[in-house]
Amino acid sequence: TIQDSFDINPVLHMDNYTFLGMRNPKERDNSHWQVRKLLHQYEVSGSKKTEFFDKLEQEIASSKMNLIMSEERFSTMLNTFNSEGEKFFTILKRVLAQHRVVVAVGYKRYHEYITSLYNQRHKYKGGEGNLKMFVDWYRNKFLGGDVFSNQIYKELKKHFEEVQVINFYSPSTRDLMTNIYCNVLPNALHSCTWHIERRRKLPATANPSVEVWPTDIALAAMRNGLLPKEYSEAVATKNDETLLAKIEVLSEKIEAFAKEINYTLPWECISQSEQENILNLSLHYEEDLLPYLFHSQNGESDIRKSFSNFVQKNKFCSVDTASVIQDEKWRAFLSQSN
Repeated sequence: TIQDSFDINPVLHMDNYTFLGMRNPKERDNSHWQVRKLLHQYEVSGSKKTEFFDKLEQEIASSKMNLIMSEERFSTMLNTFNSEGEKFFTILKRVLAQHRVVVAVGYKRYHEYITSLYNQRHKYKGGEGNLKMFVDWYRNKFLGGDVFSNQIYKELKKHFEEVQVINFYSPSTRDLMTNIYCNVLPNALHSCTWHIERRRKLPATANPSVEVWPTDIALAAMRNGLLPKEYSEAVATKNDETLLAKIEVLSEKIEAFAKEINYTLPWECISQSEQENILNLSLHYEEDLLPYLFHSQNGESDIRKSFSNFVQKNKFCSVDTASVIQDEKWRAFLSQSN
């Protein structure tokens, strides 16, 4: 959302900003550099690879505009708080020493962050797909500990004075980019106005959570040879564009069929103690990072209500696809799904 908006913003330069992000600006494809690629190189080789800093210094020297950098790898540099992560931000601070630096750290409640990350990581992208169940994914990724927004904020404050928290639950952050253009970026009046006008003209484009269980069933059926042969042929020929379209349509049919037969989905969920751990971390992180919000009139109760809603909607679960595809009604339906 952030990078896409910066990419298409036609008035960013009028606010004296230029954007360096995941993708190169179209007009500079041959001469520009990719932040993501160079950060990855640094992660792999550590301080032996200084191209990121060399390029950044060149950009600062040649550009007469303020620079915006948005890339997830900045936070992953601190994922273990190891010496290389510390070294990276120490060098970055030195490179930017003569300039005002404003750092924005996004905050989602921990339980929402986990489920959002799972859905993002397991979106179907082609081929046979990734069918890792939420239970397995969570236990593999999170039980060993994880770095969250409050820790990232504290580490960045060691290096930079202006570190802001973008709270996704405050009234001013109901639209993320409105908050960034109108509140976070200094003197970005043109961009603020452009984005507000653009939102008025476009239909609502909130990024709703998409149910992943229909796709899980579709992929399980494909892997077990229950679908018509054109699916396996598309996998064999690596025709991902066709396969993506077919799986998307099939997922919609699966969701409709479950409603039609009033089917109660079998779920595999994390344990009660694991759910309580997630809730406790959600409470702890918000109190630590945003104590004024947590201790407000409805602060803690809002978190508990949100978490309870997630439990009721099986957000910490995955559908038991093995049980589904053994059901005769489902096998008959899937075998005839074109």
